[in-house]
Amino acid sequence: MPARRVSNNSAPRRRRPRQGGAGTSQVGSARPLSVLRLPPGRTQVITRTTNGYATLGSSAGGVIANIFSFRPDNFSDWASLSALYDEWRLVGCQLDVYCMQANTTPATIAQGTVVLVYDNDDDSTALTGYANALDYSGFRQHAIVWNTGSPFTLKALPFSVANPSSGREWATTATPHANPCSFKFYANNLTANTTYFATTERIVVEFRGQT
Repeated sequence: MPARRVSNNSAPRRRRPRQGGAGTSQVGSARPLSVLRLPPGRTQVITRTTNGYATLGSSAGGVIANIFSFRPDNFSDWASLSALYDEWRLVGCQLDVYCMQANTTPATIAQGTVVLVYDNDDDSTALTGYANALDYSGFRQHAIVWNTGSPFTLKALPFSVANPSSGREWATTATPHANPCSFKFYANNLTANTTYFATTERIVVEFRGQT
C-alpha cells in the first residue's frame, strides 16, 4: 500500500508584519525622550513656588515703613532656576504676617494700627504716612497687636489655572527687576527698635524657554 503523503498546509504559517496603519509603531526610528530638547521659546511653561522669611520691626524713631518686594532674585533659589530658563513672570504672591507681640498690653509696648498696600509698579519708594496709603486702591489696615496666633494674610495676583494670562508680563531672566511690585507697610508712634511682626513670603513664578 503506497505511503500516505502529509500536506504541509496544516503547519502554522508565519505572517509578515504590516507596515504602518493604525495601532502600529515604527520601532527604531524614534529618539529617546530624554535627549529630545525643544528650542528656546517653545518649551512648556514651568511653574515654581519659592518661599522666604523675615521679621519686621520699628526704627529708632518708632516707625515702620518697610517694603516687601516680590522680585524673584530676592529668593534663594533664583540663581539655579534662572540658569535653566530664558523668561519668567510673576503669577502670584502671598505674605503671611504673624504678631510677635501677642498678649502684650499698651502699658508694655506701644500699639496702634498698621496700614498695608499693594503697589503694582514700584518696590523702592516707602510710604511716608497714613494719608499716603490712601492713594492706593489696595489699602488695608490691621491692628498691630492681636492675640489669636493666626496670621494676617495679604495676597496679590492670584494665579488662576483657568486664566493663566492673569499673571504679569513676561521678562527675560537677565532682568529680574522688570515689572516690580510690592507690599508696603506703615505705622508710627511705636516702641522704638522693637520686632512687631514675623512674615513668610511666597511667590509663584512661571518660566519658559530652556537656555
